[in-house]
Amino acid sequence: MSKKLVLLVSFVLLWGLVGKTWAADKAWNPDPTDLERCVLESKILSWEAGADLGPRGKHAIYFGEDRIAVYYADPDSAEFMEYKLAGEILEFDPVLVAGVCKIYYWRIDELGAGGDAKGDVWSFMCDESAGCSSCNRPPVAEAGADQEVPVGYMVTLDGSASSDVDGDPISYFWEITSKPAGSTATLSNVGAEQPSFRADLPGEYVIRLVVTDVPHGAQSVPDEVQVSCFSAASDPDPANWTVCVPIDVVLSWEPADCLGARGRHGVYFGTNQSDVENAPCLDEPGYPSPEFKEWLLADDLTYDTSALGLQPCTPYYWRIDEACEVGGLKKGNVWSFTTGDSDSDGDGVCDCAEDGAPNGGDGNGDTFADSTQSNVASLPNTGDGEYVTLFSPAGTTLAGVSAIGNPSPDDAPAGVDFPFGFFEFEVRGLTPGASTTVTIMLPDTISTYWKYGQTSLLPSDHWYEFLDDGTTGAVVPDNIVVLKFVDGERGDDVLTAEGKVVDAGGPGFVLDIDANCPVLDGLATVNFGDFSVLASGWLLAVPGHPGDIDLDGIVDGNDLAIIGAYWLSGCPVP
Repeated sequence: MSKKLVLLVSFVLLWGLVGKTWAADKAWNPDPTDLERCVLESKILSWEAGADLGPRGKHAIYFGEDRIAVYYADPDSAEFMEYKLAGEILEFDPVLVAGVCKIYYWRIDELGAGGDAKGDVWSFMCDESAGCSSCNRPPVAEAGADQEVPVGYMVTLDGSASSDVDGDPISYFWEITSKPAGSTATLSNVGAEQPSFRADLPGEYVIRLVVTDVPHGAQSVPDEVQVSCFSAASDPDPANWTVCVPIDVVLSWEPADCLGARGRHGVYFGTNQSDVENAPCLDEPGYPSPEFKEWLLADDLTYDTSALGLQPCTPYYWRIDEACEVGGLKKGNVWSFTTGDSDSDGDGVCDCAEDGAPNGGDGNGDTFADSTQSNVASLPNTGDGEYVTLFSPAGTTLAGVSAIGNPSPDDAPAGVDFPFGFFEFEVRGLTPGASTTVTIMLPDTISTYWKYGQTSLLPSDHWYEFLDDGTTGAVVPDNIVVLKFVDGERGDDVLTAEGKVVDAGGPGFVLDIDANCPVLDGLATVNFGDFSVLASGWLLAVPGHPGDIDLDGIVDGNDLAIIGAYWLSGCPVP
């Protein structure tokens, strides 16, 4: 090869190195292998470099006896040992002290010019005793793959790949460690293998999983999964899971934040949930599918289904994709509604919906079909589509029963989740001023009940907690909630005694409570009850008065400011 050609090839290679942005992959192939037992004190650790580390990359070595400390360690931590430059021998000689089932943890981060790759935490047992092969080893947590979902999506996490190398049974503990400001997302069951949560706001959610070896109590190194939630069409009408919808319904929704004046809405519709969910988007092979109906202009937020020939008592599924002016195409959630037929008992829920309740249409288990009883109504809730049954005492009737979306989402109570949506109904057949009850049978236990309506203290629609005060309110916690009413009193949206009770509200539970939250009236939310307690001691220097929140000896504006800061927040009840 000529000298000129050699120089040319060298120049091309060098140019390639200079021009490439190196983003490292994880280090791999550790020696000793992860979870290895019977490792000797003289062992020297080694590994293989992640791909694309680059010629100027380096390896950061972390080592210690605390798995959590090694997992979170950074170069300022005691667990940081040293750097190894790319091209050096990939070995590290730790100071090992053998012991009975003694465990060490280590991690190698790959630092490339174009990005870093945090390493997995590996472990081994330094034990030179004869019984080392029987030592218990910690389990391994696998939180599943990262996800990207539209706002409002019910995210299902998957820890099923977690394992214990010794074959011991494991338990799970999940926690949301980061979520968008203002989000009330909460996990359905922190101890489940596959819990879920609703991504209620756009942004990033980080969820951590730790599994425990049940027989020995050994815990895994945490594993995290990230869920990225993007802006999408929202607030469907009819609300998700609504039943008894007219066959000529006009669909409506709210646009994604990213839509812009030149954006478009893509409408998908059909009778098969999977087909609607998987129908190709604009930029995917197979578009347009039969489920795609049309593109609408940015300010057109309705779709008339009358030309589609909908049939009674049939479930339908729909989806709105947003072609955003900035941010590109955003695939939407799949929503559902079911058309209705006649309402024989006049409670507001059509017969075919009530006939779908548990026990062959007998939701409250009284041996009579709910669709034939005017004081019993069963219907799916708008949270997860599971059935809910409501019933009032014999001699009364229910009317206008429906499952609805959030009646005022912009000012909904902070720190409270409503997993089953909201309900509205009337109880009729009362003597004016009489008391009555409505029992609600829910899929799961709740801890509070909130209403959106008028009260005598504030005769305009607002949120207030509706818990039992001895006369009116919800008896909780349970999955069978008894609502106590007095015609014209607290809880009746019509503040006059007229022989019926009108209600709109929803069962929920308190989330992310703050230990400093002031509880003055003994209820789980800061509201008018707490304000009344504070007002009863206003400007009085009464030692120990509950309104003296800041403990300065007087109930004054400082205490009022604290109430204001926690207004409508969920609090721990002493």
